[in-house]
Amino acid sequence: MRILGSDAAYLFCDLDPESIATLDEAAEALGLSGRVRCARADGLKTVREASRAYAGDPGEVVVHVDPFDPFDETEPGLSAVSLASELAERGFRVIYWYGYDSPEQRAWPWKEIQQPRSSRWCGDLIVRSNLDGGSLAPMSEIAPLIGAGLVCANLDPATCVALQRLGEAFASLYETAHLLEPGAPGALEFLELVS
Repeated sequence: MRILGSDAAYLFCDLDPESIATLDEAAEALGLSGRVRCARADGLKTVREASRAYAGDPGEVVVHVDPFDPFDETEPGLSAVSLASELAERGFRVIYWYGYDSPEQRAWPWKEIQQPRSSRWCGDLIVRSNLDGGSLAPMSEIAPLIGAGLVCANLDPATCVALQRLGEAFASLYETAHLLEPGAPGALEFLELVS
């Protein structure tokens, strides 16, 4: 909201009343209350309904999906992955965040979100030592994630180039880093997939 300001309209969804309250407060503090809708509701259903009611060009809308459980259906046939795929197929710009706790899961949404109208991009970061077959090193002490990334659909080519540069720069920042557990290297490997 700070970056886009009044040039955009916003829809935020969360079931946590405190989170919704802080979003409402932030919108008010930025003078954007009239441009922001904060729904204390299931985000998947709310976003799907809003996308179906949207009468404009879907290519002008960015939808960010950041699920707790990507395949958990909040109603029959509606999961974070199915919603991201549906929106991509309809031409919405989709940014899907994911994490994983096993090297075999690397870039897993790439296979799931396959129907964009124009382009698809994936940027994946994994702790490099996790690719060597030893004991897995998490990216943080908060969660067991050993890697994370974005799968994006229908973005402009220039945006994908900027995301690639960001991923490479982020990985380079951690080249000599160490994780919180003593001696564990924190170097990241960046993987890019494009179609």
